[in-house]
Amino acid sequence: MFIFSSILLAFSASLDSLIIGIAYGIKKIRIKFSINIIIALIVTLGTFLSMLLGAILGNFIPGYICNYIGAILLIAVGIWMTIDYYKDRKSLSSDTTDSDDINNDLIDSLNYDEILTKNKTADIDGSGNIELKEAVSLALALSINNFALGIGASMSGISIPLTTAFTFIFSVLILIIGFKIGNSFLSKIFGKYSGLLSALIIILMGVFQLFF
Repeated sequence: MFIFSSILLAFSASLDSLIIGIAYGIKKIRIKFSINIIIALIVTLGTFLSMLLGAILGNFIPGYICNYIGAILLIAVGIWMTIDYYKDRKSLSSDTTDSDDINNDLIDSLNYDEILTKNKTADIDGSGNIELKEAVSLALALSINNFALGIGASMSGISIPLTTAFTFIFSVLILIIGFKIGNSFLSKIFGKYSGLLSALIIILMGVFQLFF
């Protein structure tokens, strides 16, 4: 069960990378495997540090209270992500005037922080490739986005080593998968609903940790 929870958490946290990968694929922006590894390492380190902070906080709070706090935090993060998803959809639909622009709308809907909002795919210099400096900026943005999730997961008792390992694996694979999807018609489906799927998984995980 601990393994399943870690896999589920790592997968849901990595769905941000799926959207980024789709955006890369749509805009034909290349990403080297070595750069992908660097992004995954930074995201994994961010996950580890956030979960470590959650574990440290847990040392000062009784175990059963930690479980409740962690589970409630997971649910809260999931609800916030759901609200944010529908706000983005509403804003996107109100601003859309041409259905043929759906791929551009997908990219414009990325909103994790200032880096992703302003640079969209983080290809700052417009070279068509993600360079080291751009990869670090993108990875830090993704790490910050998952910070509260890591704290809540750790406090609810989800394994830090397992989650860290699976986060690295999923970060590498999902970015590649997202790029492949971005080059196909599937980008319209996965790009539109992956944020909502991630939110629902996190809410369900919090509910499970709270009652079971």
